Amino acid sequence: MKVRRGESYDDEKVWKLLEIYMKRQALMSCAVSNDGEAKRSDGIVAGHAYSILHAEKVGNYRMLQLRNPWGSFEWKGAWSDGDTKWKQHKDVARKLKYEDRDDGCFWMEFDDWDKIFDSIDICDRSANHDLALNVNEEEGNCGVVTGWWYGCCSFWCLCNGCWTLYCTNKTSDETAAVGGCCGC
Repeated sequence: MKVRRGESYDDEKVWKLLEIYMKRQALMSCAVSNDGEAKRSDGIVAGHAYSILHAEKVGNYRMLQLRNPWGSFEWKGAWSDGDTKWKQHKDVARKLKYEDRDDGCFWMEFDDWDKIFDSIDICDRSANHDLALNVNEEEGNCGVVTGWWYGCCSFWCLCNGCWTLYCTNKTSDETAAVGGCCGC
């Protein structure tokens, strides 16, 4: 795994980092380095970013769900859409809520992912004060207006606005520490 600030990671540490940042609800992407975009025989597009949606351990399998933002060009290897492994391991399919759809989302085993992808980008955002429109469905037809009014008042009048948007976490270039059996 290519790491930018001179850090080096073995496979186990990379998996632990993926688990830690997934629990933090960080935004993650991965890519295969290349000068420009090039379609590979395994379905992966080199020089192109893929969203990392899930990192799950099911039995002995460490699985990653990725998404090509184009909505096409999916992984064609083991655990790809339509692969026989899904029928052989119905418990894994059930746990991961597998769907055979050509939608740009696909699962792959971590070991395969680790051999192919060589960079990860992580945006460790604050999940404490996410901004969302509350439609207040219990208010009936006025719910959207009520949600808008409450949100705007909270944002501007209660001084949650700029603080919530810009100051929730101290900026850091440090990678999360991996330690202990549970990543704490």
